[in-house]
Amino acid sequence: MATGTPPAPTVHRGRDAVLPPGLMIEDDFITEAEESALVGAVNSRGWCTTLARRTQHYGYRFNYDTIGADPGQSVNETQSKAAGSEGSGAGGTEAAAEDVLPAELDFARLQGASASHHPQTHYNQLTVNEYHPGMGISPHCETHSCFEAGFCSISLLAGIAMRFDLPAGDDVDDGAAAAKTPAPSVSIWLPRRSRVTFTGDVRLVWKHGISKRKTDLVDGEVIPRQFRISLTYRTVKAERGCCCPTPTLCDYQNPASMQLPSGRLGAAKPSWWRESKKAPPP
Repeated sequence: MATGTPPAPTVHRGRDAVLPPGLMIEDDFITEAEESALVGAVNSRGWCTTLARRTQHYGYRFNYDTIGADPGQSVNETQSKAAGSEGSGAGGTEAAAEDVLPAELDFARLQGASASHHPQTHYNQLTVNEYHPGMGISPHCETHSCFEAGFCSISLLAGIAMRFDLPAGDDVDDGAAAAKTPAPSVSIWLPRRSRVTFTGDVRLVWKHGISKRKTDLVDGEVIPRQFRISLTYRTVKAERGCCCPTPTLCDYQNPASMQLPSGRLGAAKPSWWRESKKAPPP
C-alpha cells in the first residue's frame, strides 16, 4: 500500500454482517456461462464516455445532471464504440444506444433462471457501468421522484466493497431486529456474479457508494480490485413524484436534498418541478 494512503475500512461479507434494512445479497445469482454471455453482449455495444467511467443506458436515458431519468425520454444519445472489454473508447466509431433492453440483458430472463429471487419485478431501465481498479462512485441515494421503490445490481467479472451510510438524525425502522440495528456506516462485500437488491429503508434513506481504492480489506484479507462491470436495473415511474415518509431526504418533497454530481445541493427547484406545476404531497 502506498505511503500516506489511509488504511482500507474493514469490509464484511454479506453472510456474516448485519445488513441495512431492505438489503438482500444473492450469491451466484447467475452462472459463469450467463456471466460470459452478459459481458459479450455489453462489449458488443457502444459506450458513453462522458464520465470517468464508461457507461451504457437502455430503456431511458440516465441524466447525470439531475440524477434521474425522465419518463417518455428514451435513450437517443450516441456512445463511442468500445475497442475492447477494457479499452478506453478513444477513437472508436459512433453507435446509437438502444431504446429497449436487448434480449441478452433482459432481467426477466435472468430472474427466471434464478432459483432464489424476489417476486417478479418489471425493470424498464438499465445502466451499465465499468470500473477499473481505483475507480468508485460517490455516496448517493437513487432519486425518489424518478424511480420506483426497488432496484438491483449484478456484479460481473469481479466483486466489490460497497459502503452504506445512514444520514445523521434519521431513524431506521428495523422491526423485530431492533437489537441488531446496523451501524450508521457499514461496508459490505458484493461477490462476483451476485445480485444486490435495494428495497425499503436502504433504498429510500441509506446512501450507497464505492470508495476509490485499489484494494479492499475483507474480513482481514486484502483483496486487490479487478476490472468489474455492473448492471443496475431500475423501474422508471410513469409520472414523477414521491410521497415517502422521509421528506427531508426526498428530492420531490425537498429538492434541496438532491446531491448533484458537482457536489452542489439542488437548492433551487429543478426544471421538472417548475414545469409540472404540481405541489408536493402534504
